[in-house]
Amino acid sequence: MFKVASSAEFKTNKLVAASRRNQHASPSRGGAKMSTATFKIWRGDAKGGAFRDYTTEISEGMVVLDAVHDIQARQANDLACRWNCKAGKCGSCSAEINGIPKLLCMTRMSDLSLDKPVTVEPMKAFPVLKDLVTDVSWNFRVKKKI
Repeated sequence: MFKVASSAEFKTNKLVAASRRNQHASPSRGGAKMSTATFKIWRGDAKGGAFRDYTTEISEGMVVLDAVHDIQARQANDLACRWNCKAGKCGSCSAEINGIPKLLCMTRMSDLSLDKPVTVEPMKAFPVLKDLVTDVSWNFRVKKKI
């Protein structure tokens, strides 16, 4: 059964969420311990592409999607990456991380070895549209038939 939040609860939840976003957006990350990670991110389209190297700061609690968004914001604003829920429910941020299919939003940076670059590439099971975005229209056609 679902609980409907009161107006006060809704405002409190919005404030907590904004506080968390601001903590992740600030350069100091709210005093969290910072480290640096190198990424090899695939850039290109259906005609071809190549891996490009990026380095960014990461902090405790970050997931790969956070790092990719940081790279988008600071170094490669034309980097194409799909995501919707950031909760591991929709699957739209699927990619291959170090050669293994995973969700960018659920893969914690702390679970990855940072001794070598973290590779991020589009899912090999789907045609590439641009960078990390693949054509998943097949999924929607199959869902319609079901």
